[in-house]
Amino acid sequence: MRLVVDANVVISALASPGITRKVFLFNSLVKRFEFIAPELLVKEIRKREESLIKEVGISKEKFDRGD
Repeated sequence: MRLVVDANVVISALASPGITRKVFLFNSLVKRFEFIAPELLVKEIRKREESLIKEVGISKEKFDRGD
């Protein structure tokens, strides 16, 4: 099943350990959904990169790798 996600959903998953993050993590194991995002998603996330790194508490290197 394909699901379209926007930047707000992805940023929410990155910024807090709530249900949104759990959905992405669970899907990484079971591969039930194919997430599709607008082309501007990376641009939107990069605009908020510094605040996300602080909120999540990871290094810039880990953020860039997607860890």
